[in-house]
Amino acid sequence: MCILLGLTDHPDYSLILISNRDEVYQRKAERTAVRNLKNTYNNSPARVLCPVDELSGGTWLGINLDTKVFSIVLNIQELENNPNDNKQHNKGLLSRGILPLICLLNDNNNNKNNGNGNSDKLSSKADWLNTYPDIIKTRPFNLVYGDLSRNKCDLNILSLKSDATHTDTNLTEELKHYKINSTNDTTFVITNNKYSENIKDWPKIKLGQDALDELRNTKTDNIIEKCYEIATRTTLPDHRNILTSKECKALVRNSIFIPPLKVKNEDDPTIIDYGTRTTIVITVSRKTGDITYVERDNVEKNNADLIFTESTYQ
Repeated sequence: MCILLGLTDHPDYSLILISNRDEVYQRKAERTAVRNLKNTYNNSPARVLCPVDELSGGTWLGINLDTKVFSIVLNIQELENNPNDNKQHNKGLLSRGILPLICLLNDNNNNKNNGNGNSDKLSSKADWLNTYPDIIKTRPFNLVYGDLSRNKCDLNILSLKSDATHTDTNLTEELKHYKINSTNDTTFVITNNKYSENIKDWPKIKLGQDALDELRNTKTDNIIEKCYEIATRTTLPDHRNILTSKECKALVRNSIFIPPLKVKNEDDPTIIDYGTRTTIVITVSRKTGDITYVERDNVEKNNADLIFTESTYQ
């Protein structure tokens, strides 16, 4: 499970994002790098800053450095007492990792460095169904996207979670689109619940909201380290016992940061290591519009932080 914390009313930053990726340690991924890709609309070059999930070939987070569009995807999970939240239910569904790339590469303006990217072209449910009809065949997700312009950072959320099997319901009705207005919705916490529902069952959401209230008052000189201090807050005890998958899903709802856990699926003897593998912090300067992107590896402690700034690529 993962979490995304966002703040839009810091006095020095129009947007601050803190993204924790909780994942199986054994699942291989490439760290963040600038990747030379192609826009799907006109085949023009696109410089995309993102990590890559080696299993699916997609990503969970990225920024188009030319259009300043960003996108982050999180999965949706329920406890295993939901009979439809299981491997059989998800069998044959498409990877979520393609969704951020669709956001980042679906630019039909080809505008450079002006904060006027493609997020407006995917500003409704209808836009998505027209652009990517297979979206309703995708594994359940929360997708957050928008552009990182310095003046205003209004965001979009697209969410898909069916309470029935994908073959027995019209999933078009299950696809929901929401807007986050940066003037009114100054803090937001998004995790693995169906967006805007079942918040009381996810204590980590309240913990994130309280932390963002602290972040609002943090001085600029300490902003990155404060973000990482928040990202590594854990309320979980040191677990030395092996957890079942169901126990793990229930436990991780209670903490922003997930320390290393040993987990065993009920139908698989393999024991996996699970926890918060990486943290990515993104800030947008209110004064200059500069974007700072920092990735920290929480597992391989010898790996240095990766730091990127928008001005580096102009």
